[in-house]
Amino acid sequence: MSQLPAALRPIAYLTPLWHGVDLCRHLALGQASFLGSLGHVAYLGLWFVGGCLIALTTYRRRLVR
Repeated sequence: MSQLPAALRPIAYLTPLWHGVDLCRHLALGQASFLGSLGHVAYLGLWFVGGCLIALTTYRRRLVR
């Protein structure tokens, strides 16, 4: 993250990859806090639910055709 241009850093923080890596890093190093980990898991969960909803919608559309 420190090597990215300053304009791209906020965008990189919004990616699920960053949240997953940061969560794993804190867990592996024993530095994880409950609220921080919960925030990462909630953010990743939102991406999961959103992806499932999109997949379900497109699957239903294909079945109707």
